[in-house]
Amino acid sequence: MCLDTIDKETKNWRIGYKIFRRGRRKSNKDKVYSPVYKTRNGMEMGKWIKDSSEDKLKVTKSQSYDSGFHFYRYKEEAIEDCQGFCYNGDVVHKVKVRGLIATGTQNKCEVGVTKEMFILERISE
Repeated sequence: MCLDTIDKETKNWRIGYKIFRRGRRKSNKDKVYSPVYKTRNGMEMGKWIKDSSEDKLKVTKSQSYDSGFHFYRYKEEAIEDCQGFCYNGDVVHKVKVRGLIATGTQNKCEVGVTKEMFILERISE
């Protein structure tokens, strides 16, 4: 996920929706995996998770933003994208976010980028 456009002023969203891959083993049922990030050990639900990367992502020659966890603003857009391009077994979770670093659009969807997220309940199968 990368932003196509960046808002001039970052919005103050606190809730969003993110696509994850389910754990395949019973021992990992309380963890989810990112289809993009290398999360070999999974991400625990019910805890604040921090992104420590320091990469910059370019939108245009003059616009860039710090990398972080990308999430959808709206549940319907996350579910639609998950059904459209994801693998069997990918699911959408509601997430709390803090430390927003950018908001904008991606594929005409409203998307945010945050350094911290708290994974809440799964809202799609």
